Amino acid sequence: MSILIAGTMCSTSCNSNDGILEEIEDAQPETAKWQEPYHTIGASVDQVKSYMAVSMKTYSLQREITSSCIQLSYSNGKGQEGILYSFGLNNGALFSVIDTESMARKESITAYLRQQYSLIAESDGQVIFTNKDKDIIVNTEYVSDEYFNVCYSFVSK
Repeated sequence: MSILIAGTMCSTSCNSNDGILEEIEDAQPETAKWQEPYHTIGASVDQVKSYMAVSMKTYSLQREITSSCIQLSYSNGKGQEGILYSFGLNNGALFSVIDTESMARKESITAYLRQQYSLIAESDGQVIFTNKDKDIIVNTEYVSDEYFNVCYSFVSK
């Protein structure tokens, strides 16, 4: 009797009108959806704002800080996740990007970075990469048991 009931429930709840594929796609981990933040050497504040407005719509500008440098702080509303862009006060050029992500995404983000960049070093959970031109250093840094940073630093030649 219980086998018949289970079989009936499965056949009635798994019909083509239920949108089960959409539910499965929505349930996939967000790691597959990670997108690198804008990280073009020397970019201006306006270039970063334009990119974020068009390409990373899930993030919103939280604040602009001007003291010893100009910073744009973006949040996606998921806890402490967000992106911090830092620009030189004198020239207004982008010099650093810090992307704070959920630790649950670290493995897939690191795998993505391994495909895009050349590995320099790896120890104690920190992984350091560079691009082909060796003018960008990308490293992952532990923040807490819940978060880690993907940091982009630019190297002057």
